This record gives sequence, C-alpha cells and structure tokens, in this order.
Amino acid sequence: MSTLRAMKSASVSGSNELVTERYDGRSPEHSAILEAAMKAKLTPQEIAFLESQGLGAEDMFDGSNMSQRDREAAMEALGKRFYFGGKPCGAALHTLRAKAGHCIQCDTSKIAFSTRHSSPARLYVAGSLRGQRTKIGSAGSIDERLVRLRSEPYGGFDDWEMLAATPTLANAGKIEASAQRALRDFQQPAIYTKAGVAQLAREMFACSFPVAAKALIDALPDPQEFELLCNLQQAKRYEWQRAA
Repeated sequence: MSTLRAMKSASVSGSNELVTERYDGRSPEHSAILEAAMKAKLTPQEIAFLESQGLGAEDMFDGSNMSQRDREAAMEALGKRFYFGGKPCGAALHTLRAKAGHCIQCDTSKIAFSTRHSSPARLYVAGSLRGQRTKIGSAGSIDERLVRLRSEPYGGFDDWEMLAATPTLANAGKIEASAQRALRDFQQPAIYTKAGVAQLAREMFACSFPVAAKALIDALPDPQEFELLCNLQQAKRYEWQRAA
C-alpha cells in the first residue's frame, strides 16, 4: 500500500494516528509525495495560482475519494488549511478549496481568512459605554487595535476600552469564532463609515462584559490565559443589562 493510500485508509477507518505519523506533509519524503500528487491532479493553471498566492505542498492536503467528515478530521490532525481532490466548484470547476469547502480561486479572500483563522494572535474583549456594546476580537497588538477601534470609529462608537485579553495564542481565529458563536443571540451588527466607505461591524454584542468574558473564557484551551486589563471597579461599569 502506498503512503498516500495508507493515509486515506487510516482516515476512512476513523483513526488519525497513521495520518499524523506517516503523512505529516513536513518531511522531504512526504512533501515529495504530495507534490507528485499535485502535479498529477492539478492543472498548470491551478499550480500557477497556488504559486501566485505563496502556497506550496506544505499548505495542501489531498482529499481525493474522502468523505467530508474524514477529510476535515485528517486536515485538523495535520494542521492543513487547504485541499484539492474534492468536487469541483459550480462556478468554474476549480478544485482548490479552503478547509471549510470554499473555492479559493473564485474568492481569494478565503485564503487570508483561513490563514488568519490559524494564525497566532492575542484575543481581547473590548467595551463601549456609549453604545452599551462589547466586542470579542483578535489582534497582534492590542494597543494598536484599540487606536483603530476608536479612530474608525468601530460600529459608530469612539469610546472603546480594552477590558481583558490573552497572551498570544495559536489558532486565535478559531478560538475567537467559537467565543463569538456563543454570543450569537446577542449579536448587534451596525453600519458605520470608515474612510468614507460604509462598513458593517459584525463583532459587536449587546451583552455586558461578564457575559462576553465568560464566552471567551469557555472557548480558551486554558482559562488561566484570560487576564483583566482593568480593575474590578472599572469592569463593573460594563455590567449593564442587555441593550435594546
């Protein structure tokens, strides 16, 4: 059985052990196998597209003949963000997709989104007293993000304060998305103007700081990584009832 077939057999059987042990995609041997599969299954145009986006074999996964469930489990185990070998997209028959299934050739923004989703960053909870809104987000620099939130002003409010944050964490985007899903019943998007262009603020929630903080803490691998950036007296100012 070839290494490629062994990888698929292991995934289909429900075990990721062989996948991670025999086909991690990082060793020269494994990378060469994947590069050969890419050359055999991708068009010259698709290969050129990957090169234009700075993507190589280390970023890709061969999902040929795999169910969605098995493919996603194997990609999660290997830390892969993009795959080929699945069903072509309906728009242009492209076969290069992000882990979630989006065609990355039709919408290249999915490449940046997938990269952000798995990139290290700090997570934070910010609050606006004027808007009675909280925001959960991620950023490389908390100080720089606060300046941007106020200057834009995000959601139409310029009084944002950073209330809590984490150290730099791997897969910050994934944790952020999990915390935001927990607050979906509180989500209050708003249109605001940024540099003269209308923008939609999606990451605002009509809940108090304790509710937002709990959502982030519950999403963290280690709750001890949550740290207040304000004192308790300041934090209590953000304990309003659910805004209208």
